[in-house]
Amino acid sequence: MKRGGYLVAEDSNGRVARTATASPAVDASVRPRIEIINASKRFPRPDKSGETFTALADVSLSVMQGEFISLIGASGCGKTTLLRMMSGLMPCDDGEIYVSGKPVVGVPASIGFVFQHPELLPWRTVRDNLLFALKQRRMPRELKDRAVAEQLELTNLQAFADYYPGMLSGGMQQRAGLARALVGNPDVLFMDEPLSALDAFTRRQLQQDIAEIIFTTRATTVLVTHEVDEAIFFSDRIVVMATSPGRVNEVIDVPLPRPRRHSDLIGNPTVAALRDRVLGIVLGVA
Repeated sequence: MKRGGYLVAEDSNGRVARTATASPAVDASVRPRIEIINASKRFPRPDKSGETFTALADVSLSVMQGEFISLIGASGCGKTTLLRMMSGLMPCDDGEIYVSGKPVVGVPASIGFVFQHPELLPWRTVRDNLLFALKQRRMPRELKDRAVAEQLELTNLQAFADYYPGMLSGGMQQRAGLARALVGNPDVLFMDEPLSALDAFTRRQLQQDIAEIIFTTRATTVLVTHEVDEAIFFSDRIVVMATSPGRVNEVIDVPLPRPRRHSDLIGNPTVAALRDRVLGIVLGVA
């Protein structure tokens, strides 16, 4: 039996055993869910000299359906800029970006975005925040209510549906932000350091919750993070970026099934080797 992204079975003594199922298979003949082709971005220099600096230069990357990709690198490497370009929040100056086979011009309807801070409307309940995300959808109210109820259950917030954001803990607010991003059943989910403001223990628990939720939805996901261990925990592939200008330095496969649990990764030599490799590239000593 499958439960929460795991295969669940009982042994002869009635004890429950869980085995993580494999990550979604990638069909090389299918067009990528996200396709970035020679994308660049320039910004005016803050000294008002009229000159520009190149934040991203000639970035190309493909993300297949169901993949989880993390962007990691030193500050100033353009991680968030690239994420905002993929999601249509910012145009690229050169090159092309496609989501679900369509060029990105403005924010595509088929995406969800989880911000560093939940950005929930404080005067609306959790339920109403999710309903607000569906405001522009032409669908009957009963279908909207059903979609909201499903996401509240998936994120374990059904008992807090009538709470206002200020009544929730930081971790619960971030789960509500994830539920809001997923309520429209997006093809692609973008996450910009969504756990950086949380304490270490809350962060680790929420990482496991998010990993199972995203695995259940099968959404193609791109995460920006500064944390190497977080990138390893979530990702099928880690995109290590370099600076001056921002660019893709190396793409590293994470050969571990997901969703993952922290208890399974402690002392894992594959995890240790991946950590050393990513840090070595970021620090320029690999």
